[in-house]
Amino acid sequence: MKKNLINVLLFLILFFGIDFTIGIVAKNSVLKLKTGFLGVVNNTIKDTSKILILGSSRAQNHYNSELISKKCNLSTFNGGQGGYGTLYTHAVLNERLKESSPQLVILDIAPNILVDEKQFEKLTSLMPLCSLYPSFSEIVKKNPDNKEITFWINTLKYNSTLFDLFYDKFAAKKKDGYTALPQSINLKTFVQFYYKPELFSNEMKIKINTILSSQLEYVTKMKKLCDKKGVQFLVIISPSYIDYDKTNKIKNKLFDYLKNNQIQVINFTESNLFSKNPELFHDQLHLNVKGATFFSNQVVDSLNVKYLLSASKKRIK
Repeated sequence: MKKNLINVLLFLILFFGIDFTIGIVAKNSVLKLKTGFLGVVNNTIKDTSKILILGSSRAQNHYNSELISKKCNLSTFNGGQGGYGTLYTHAVLNERLKESSPQLVILDIAPNILVDEKQFEKLTSLMPLCSLYPSFSEIVKKNPDNKEITFWINTLKYNSTLFDLFYDKFAAKKKDGYTALPQSINLKTFVQFYYKPELFSNEMKIKINTILSSQLEYVTKMKKLCDKKGVQFLVIISPSYIDYDKTNKIKNKLFDYLKNNQIQVINFTESNLFSKNPELFHDQLHLNVKGATFFSNQVVDSLNVKYLLSASKKRIK
């Protein structure tokens, strides 16, 4: 019996010793990543540009940061991250503001992401960031399926990073997250998809409403973070080839929420410049490179550039 206890004790000491070592090595390695999902997080947090663009894949694909930078005469960084909603953008913004403050934060909100039923599940992929950036621990714990033990055992926390570490050795390094989509939409194979709440079960409706409310709550939290730092905060709804939300239920709730919380918004969803123009779109929700260039020019025209430039001069003094 005593011998068994000693063996168990030695095993635990060995296990936690190895786990501790893995934690140190993995943490330092992840912090150095420049590519892939984790690399985008690092690059966004360490960036010092004056205009910061955040959001999901529509932010990533629609905002030509180099063009915006030249037009506004202010350095611009695209920190868009495909598939992730406002809980993620709040965490990355919070960590970025700890390092340096931009003059303007643009949050692109995609209506389809606001009601993505897998949004909480996706937060599990952020686990390796919890030890590096405290803001990510808060949102990862929003996933009810996450086990507390994964926050303490490094072999569990970092088991998904091996591919990222390998990929980073060979992948081309990018200045920011902007990704141009070259192809135009194929009208022969195009099939529209849209929000159909009438098909949802009551359980699914409750889940989606919870996700929607939570994501809108984090938009307000982002606004408060920016207000504390004296940073402008602006929401933009970029265009779609065909509207995902035919019911207008998501958009109406979004616009009412933004208005009630005094958050500025520029809405391109009803712009005749983009609607049903296949030359500008890659698919139903995403602009191609031609559309992104055109859209980025429209964004610049919509911004109060004189204010941005005068704010820049004041800050320099």
